[in-house]
Amino acid sequence: MGKLLLLLFLPFFLLGQGEYNQWRFGYGSGLDFNSGTPIVVESSIQSSESAASVSNCSGQLLFYTDGETVWASNNSIMDGGFDLRGVGGAYPSSQGAIIVKRPNSSSIYYIFTASDIYGLNYSVVNMAANGGLGKVIQKNIKLSGSLTQKLGVTYHQNQEDIWVITHYENSNVYESFLVTQTGISPTSVKSAVGPTFTSSHGDIKFNQQGTKVGAVVQDQNLISLADFNNVTGQVSNSFGIIGQYNSPHGCDFSPSGNKFYVSAWGTNGGVIQFQVSSNNSSTLSLNAENISGSFKPNGSLQLAPDGKIYVAHDPDFLSFGSYLGVINFPENTGSSTGFNKNGIYLGSSGSSWELPNVTLTNKNIPQAKEIEAEQFCFNSETEFNLSNTTGVVDVLWDFDDVNSGVLNFSSDTSPSHLFSTPGTYTVRVTVTNVCDIEEYTRIIVIDEGPASNLDSIKVCSSTEFNIGFSPEVDVNYNWNPSEGLSSNTISNPSFNSSSLSGDVFTYTLTSTSSTGCSFEDTLKIELYEKENAGDDQRLCPGFGVTLKVDSGVASVNWEGENIDNITSLTPFVSPLVSSMYIAELIDTNGCVLTDTVFVDVNPEVLVDAGQDTSICFGDSIAVGNNISRDSTLFLWELAALVLDSTAGETVSFPKSSQWLYLTATNDTCSSKDSVYIHVNLLPNVTLNPKDTSICYDDTLIFLANGALNYVWYKNEDSIADGNDYQLISDSSINLIVEGVDSNGCRSADTSIISVLPIPEIQLNNDTALCVGDFLDLKVSGGNDYIWLSNEISGFIDSVITINPDTTSIYYVRANGVNGCFVLDSIEVTVNTLPEIGIMGDTLICEGSNAYLWATGGVNYSWSPSSYLNQTVGKEILSTPETPITYKVIVTDENSCIDSAETSIGLNVNPIADFSYNYFPSCAGFEVQFSDSSSLSDSYTWLFGDGVISSEANPYHIFNFGTNVSTIFIVGNNDICFDSLKVDFKWKKISEFIDVFSPNIITPNGDGRNDCFEVIVPDEFVECTNYEIYNRWGMKVYDTKEFSNDFCGINAYNKKEVSTGTYYYTIEVGDYVLNGFIQLERN
Repeated sequence: MGKLLLLLFLPFFLLGQGEYNQWRFGYGSGLDFNSGTPIVVESSIQSSESAASVSNCSGQLLFYTDGETVWASNNSIMDGGFDLRGVGGAYPSSQGAIIVKRPNSSSIYYIFTASDIYGLNYSVVNMAANGGLGKVIQKNIKLSGSLTQKLGVTYHQNQEDIWVITHYENSNVYESFLVTQTGISPTSVKSAVGPTFTSSHGDIKFNQQGTKVGAVVQDQNLISLADFNNVTGQVSNSFGIIGQYNSPHGCDFSPSGNKFYVSAWGTNGGVIQFQVSSNNSSTLSLNAENISGSFKPNGSLQLAPDGKIYVAHDPDFLSFGSYLGVINFPENTGSSTGFNKNGIYLGSSGSSWELPNVTLTNKNIPQAKEIEAEQFCFNSETEFNLSNTTGVVDVLWDFDDVNSGVLNFSSDTSPSHLFSTPGTYTVRVTVTNVCDIEEYTRIIVIDEGPASNLDSIKVCSSTEFNIGFSPEVDVNYNWNPSEGLSSNTISNPSFNSSSLSGDVFTYTLTSTSSTGCSFEDTLKIELYEKENAGDDQRLCPGFGVTLKVDSGVASVNWEGENIDNITSLTPFVSPLVSSMYIAELIDTNGCVLTDTVFVDVNPEVLVDAGQDTSICFGDSIAVGNNISRDSTLFLWELAALVLDSTAGETVSFPKSSQWLYLTATNDTCSSKDSVYIHVNLLPNVTLNPKDTSICYDDTLIFLANGALNYVWYKNEDSIADGNDYQLISDSSINLIVEGVDSNGCRSADTSIISVLPIPEIQLNNDTALCVGDFLDLKVSGGNDYIWLSNEISGFIDSVITINPDTTSIYYVRANGVNGCFVLDSIEVTVNTLPEIGIMGDTLICEGSNAYLWATGGVNYSWSPSSYLNQTVGKEILSTPETPITYKVIVTDENSCIDSAETSIGLNVNPIADFSYNYFPSCAGFEVQFSDSSSLSDSYTWLFGDGVISSEANPYHIFNFGTNVSTIFIVGNNDICFDSLKVDFKWKKISEFIDVFSPNIITPNGDGRNDCFEVIVPDEFVECTNYEIYNRWGMKVYDTKEFSNDFCGINAYNKKEVSTGTYYYTIEVGDYVLNGFIQLERN
């Protein structure tokens, strides 16, 4: 039957997914991207860095977190949503949290947390709890004890499973964790590649394609880029640059992955754009461009659902609100990216250093579905399925068939159901997908179709018998097979077994209605057992015999000569010659049949002594074959050689080759037959060596002779074959070998094996030492000893002291008083001392802290205790007041101990101070700065307009009308620094300059007011120009084109201009004045 499709009650849902459309971050901030343009909303989060949030598929907020607290969609703390371990130590954790939805789940989410205190953990949220507000059902499950502040996420190549990645501080190790629909894989993927991250403060991000992973380390001034295999989770080709852009904090990729962005707030900082190529070294080394000018954001970068990249940064000084920067066109290059420092106004809610960590949008997008079904016949299973299963988590079918009990429901994606009765049913399926719960229905009609009730029957053989039933209207029939039937296309054919072989026959009847519904039924036909008239008989001439029919015969009618009663079931017949007797039989089932009995009249008696044969000496053999009538008498000659000399079949046991004769007598008739039995001698099997003694676990080879093939037995159990056997002794035994010659005759021999015990010695257990340790090897339980290996080879003492420098195995031989010995050994593992990694000697500023660290062990003890916050631990803090050297004693997992030292020196702190003088000029305000700092040897001037100088006493020109903050940074040994900030508000030219110009000129040559002369301070003369226009707007003079002043002559045609009013424009730098001048000629 063809497949029928019907779509009813289709649900509506968005094809696009919105899991990342709700951002919650910073100090009560949030953004809603559902409309396409971000809308500012409020939240409960108060976080200087870590943030993550997630929505449902339609973009409605589910929950958000700062790595420590989880808030539900109503901005209250979620049930169980507290004390997560995404908090930082020295700094807040940059990416302290990331949210991952379990693949193919509608309600389970993982919150991964990263910390340089607690390492990497995860917690589990069930959003089906508390009416959709969710609950943290598992908390702080440890994934790694290594310290980190980085968390990134991308899809596996299959677009269903998810990779979560981190990078640990003080290492070059990336670790990837695979999240599947069964949970977080217990096996992670580690990649030791690229530069060592000395800290973990700063972000890690994947490109949208999941093939590149970028990371920054703020305290190390490190930017790195690597390749990622989203099938295996391996990171490769990692490359980093250090110091080109100081204090990098955030990073992200454009949607296509062709651009890589980094935000840095230190020297040479800003929003830096890199052109991504296949070579990561080239990407970071070539064609980088600062797209933000002098603006240096101190926060993260995050690609948003609208395709733009948003930039977190602190508000400006004395600002009453907070902004997010935005890269409007991240696929463009340089200034065409449309960077805007104040892209989104957040209002009084503040941005922090981090925007919410990325949440993957669902790739497995649910689609509209319909119920598909086929086969609508009663007594046949109807098959159901959904037109597509994209995004389906689970289903529940309700077949509207209450009479089917528990079978009325199914959770299979494509179930089959056998309806209990014909009729109309409304089938319903509830679908839970990764986004929502949907319901679909379909009405189906189950057709009753044809039916039959065939069973098993018994019939007489070779007799016509009607089977089946009366036909139904509009139903076609087919019997299979058709042999033995009068027709295979009607419901009630006749059956006859005459042409068939066998006693049982099975027929399948398929009934098909006009609607296409079919019904199969089976009929088993069994033939009654066929009764016989009896066995054929043999007589001596002149005698008679009684015939006997089978017990199932009810009546009989015989035909033949000399029958005493033709209707007797046991008639006596006495034929003169061999004759055939015919019997018409009727059995107890009413079956009528004919059979015959042949009576053979013959003077010979059937006799068979058996076939000539061979046996082995001592064996017996069956002789004779009773083929004669029951009344026959038998007699064997040499009666002593048979078990029963009067039986037609008996057993003989001759001692040598012999003829045996058998005579059979029946009435006055007799016959004789013979059989020859050849007796073969047994083989002479010998076993070497014979009875012997050996040490326990020794090996001895035994040989057998005298036969063709051999089988070996340990006591009575068969263990091997062949003419030799290798015995490894473990207990005293009888070893037997049985040989078989070419006649198949068998013989055996035995060897008694006694096993002597070996010494039971005691030797040290395998052990482990540290390099330089001593160990006493002790052995006992033997009579004497000899050591066989390494530096003690040949020693015979029972106690030996060793001082090995490498892992070795020591063997000893212990001899017993009975000559047996045993070998034993001890493995001594020599562990190396801890390979200590320790912070190198360092120089710090007076009054500051130094972080001391060591690696290579499991326990660390520091001394002296002066200035330390603790004396035990892998990482400790020192605040020294004088130079000091610390020693650390490291114990590794093998309890081996070693030590190392590191020193801390103190550097003086510089004090920043400066003075300045300035004067205005056409170039701007020219300022001479003078350093008056103390204890300094390096200088950095940040003038506030994007210009930087490293001179001690720089000269700088500021533009008119600018407000800048000039920062002077001084250093000592590139270790200690101090800074001084001065705010300058440089006036516009118009705010302080006086410009004089006449309002009338009289170019008559009298030396008074002959020309238009502009008077400005001397320092602005060079940048002062003017233009003169007549009343028709025609320019008659321009100082930029002509020298001297305007004295009533049109400079362009050298003619006098007429009396009247003229318009002028005066430019003094960027200061512009306009006015009118009257020209008079007297």
